[in-house]
Amino acid sequence: MDAATASTASFGPHPARIGEARRRVAGACEGLSRDLVEIAQLLTSELVANAMQHGRGTITLTILRQRGFVRIEVGDDGVDRPRLVRSVDVLSGKRGLMLVEGFADGWGVLSADDGPGKIVWFSLKTPA
Repeated sequence: MDAATASTASFGPHPARIGEARRRVAGACEGLSRDLVEIAQLLTSELVANAMQHGRGTITLTILRQRGFVRIEVGDDGVDRPRLVRSVDVLSGKRGLMLVEGFADGWGVLSADDGPGKIVWFSLKTPA
């Protein structure tokens, strides 16, 4: 893949949308290894679930695939920025960003360009 491809979808904060986000990621990552697609889906699930729990209103999913990497962004209009919690208590539920940090090649948080909110993103290296 030489040219970048991007897709964006917006949806309401309903648990069924996590499955929709996973399907969109799988479609955008077609042709990549099964392991890489599953990691991308897992991390996307975590970020969408976090956006539903901590954000408000519409959630935006953007998938950018370019030679050498895939970047996935999940935006919401919540004002609280996520924090990485290093907890050994797996029952606490606060392990989403630990998974992102552990599996992603990069990740971060940006302020939304068009008002309140944030975008949490991660990237995964892909074969060139």
